[in-house]
Amino acid sequence: MQTVQVTIEPPIAWVYLNRPEKLNALNEQLLDELKSALAELEKNNDVRVIVITGNGKAFSAGADITQFTQLNGYTAWKFARKGRQV
Repeated sequence: MQTVQVTIEPPIAWVYLNRPEKLNALNEQLLDELKSALAELEKNNDVRVIVITGNGKAFSAGADITQFTQLNGYTAWKFARKGRQV
């Protein structure tokens, strides 16, 4: 994973959004990696708490709007849906 880092210190798992140069703005890759990381942590019986934080000076700036210029109506809907699922 490039845009999400996970550290486990039972019973706590730390999930770091890792796009500090973009203030951890959410793009499709980050959402996919975050969803995958959370699914894996859910299976881990040693983890009771998940803390999501951001590397750098911001937790997250929200959605990465620079990628919006590449989206049409359907792909924008899919991106928004993916964000809601996470």
